[in-house]
Amino acid sequence: MHSDQARTAAPPAIPRRGRVCARIWHALLAGGFVVAYLTANEGFFGTCHEVVGIGVLGLLALRLVSTVIPAGGRLGLLRSGRHAWKRNAMAIVLLLGVLAATASGIPVADGPAALVLHARLSTLGMALVSLHATLMVLLIAD
Repeated sequence: MHSDQARTAAPPAIPRRGRVCARIWHALLAGGFVVAYLTANEGFFGTCHEVVGIGVLGLLALRLVSTVIPAGGRLGLLRSGRHAWKRNAMAIVLLLGVLAATASGIPVADGPAALVLHARLSTLGMALVSLHATLMVLLIAD
C-alpha cells in the first residue's frame, strides 16, 4: 500500500448500533449540559439543575469508562483518519471542560467560593460547547 493510500484510507466503519448509541449519548450530554446551564437558579429550577447535573456526571462517567475499551473498540475515545488530531483534541478538551464544570458543582453547598468557581467553569464549559459546534460545522463544510 502506498503511503498516500495509507494516509487517505478511511477508518473502519462503525457498526450502525454503535453510531446510534454514540448519537444518543451525545444528544443526552449536550442537552443535559445546556439544561443544567439554563436552570442554574434557586427553587424548582435549582432542583432541576442538580438532577440534570447528576445525569451529566453519569454520562461523563460512562464515556470515561468506555475509553478503557481496546484501541480497536468502537467506543474508544480517540479516533484515526482525516482530521483525527482535531477531533481527538476537541474531544479531550470538551470532556475535561464539561467534567470540570459538572464536578465543581458537587461542593457548591460548601460556600460562595465554590459557587463562584462552579459558575465560572460552567461558563467556560458553555463556551467550549459553542466552539465545538462551530468547529464541527466548519469540519463538515470541509
